[in-house]
Amino acid sequence: MPLVWNTHLRDGLPALMLGWPLLLLWRARRKGLDLVEALLCLFFTGVALSSQRFLGPYALAAAPFVARDLGARVAPLHRPAWLTSAAVRGVVVAAACVAISLPEWSRPDLPLGLGLDLSGVPVAAGDFLRDHNVRGRGFNPFHFGGYLAFRAGVDRGRLPFMSTQPEQTPRADRLLYPRVFGDPAAWRALDERHRFEYLVLDRDQDPGDWLPDLLDHDAAWVMVFADDAASILVRRHGRFAALADSFGYRVLPAGRVARAALLSACASDSILRERTGTELRRQVAASPWGGRAHQLLGVLAAMAGRTAEARTHAELALEQRPLLPGLHELLGLIALEQGRAQDALREFRRERSLHGETRGLNFELGRAWQRLGQRDRARAAYRRELRIDPASDGARDSLAVLEGAR
Repeated sequence: MPLVWNTHLRDGLPALMLGWPLLLLWRARRKGLDLVEALLCLFFTGVALSSQRFLGPYALAAAPFVARDLGARVAPLHRPAWLTSAAVRGVVVAAACVAISLPEWSRPDLPLGLGLDLSGVPVAAGDFLRDHNVRGRGFNPFHFGGYLAFRAGVDRGRLPFMSTQPEQTPRADRLLYPRVFGDPAAWRALDERHRFEYLVLDRDQDPGDWLPDLLDHDAAWVMVFADDAASILVRRHGRFAALADSFGYRVLPAGRVARAALLSACASDSILRERTGTELRRQVAASPWGGRAHQLLGVLAAMAGRTAEARTHAELALEQRPLLPGLHELLGLIALEQGRAQDALREFRRERSLHGETRGLNFELGRAWQRLGQRDRARAAYRRELRIDPASDGARDSLAVLEGAR
């Protein structure tokens, strides 16, 4: 994945990437170009910008040169008398190390401690496969393969399609595998070769993963299990026909596109909203990892005007998946409905700090500022929304009202 800059504002990466070449140029003017440093800076900066996985090697390569050049840069500066003691300097350096680490240590997505984060592991999906004797020809993304192989043990009937060692997979399958998530023809070719009977898919779809959305339009498949980590689909006909009939979801889809369309339809269809809520509650009961289901239940409750219930579900989702996109925005909308504009403002800001300026968020920030009587800030928020989404009628109308009230 490419760098996501807003996730690195706490750790100083922008300062390092800007500071290293500036220090390199400063040293070159004084002592001549350090060719080794220049080549390493050019190479490691390029690979770090191309993919976030190379940030570690980049930082390791930068550290000795930045330390040397920065030390030379500050050496001529006057030092206070109290810094002449080596012991005092040691304490100051130790305190600085702690201070610059505090922002990273306080990140909710990387809490301090040792343990296993199972929220993205198909634990409950593995239980479902075991409890309902789902076995045979299955498909899975390779990053689920290690856990599914662990759950299978010596039972060869439940071994994963692909493990965390893709090189052990036949070459023809390896060539097709990366394409099946975005190319319907590649998926059909792989499925025709293996005639899969069940699928274990990642619930967190990557930006290029369209396979669940493709399967939502394929009547041969039906989703029978879903939680935050994984979804299980089986063929409607064949050895799992009874399972498909008993556990198949009638309303909830597997993919994000159909989920968004379903939520939009629920806003004006109370019967569909109740049916959707029933299936979401089933998801919550089937797995300890139901943060997404609680979030959607909160959205449905808010649509129906049940703000207290919506807040309960949103807070439960926050406990299980504190970094879910849209969750703090939902809490902010609920706070606005309950007349807590200051709380709404805090939640909208939290959403922006975690996930950036998504469409509609600045409009809601403007509403919160307007409720607090901060008209100038509300106008600025509406203008930011129109820059992101020029078709936002709500932001345009609200801005027109404020401009007319001047």
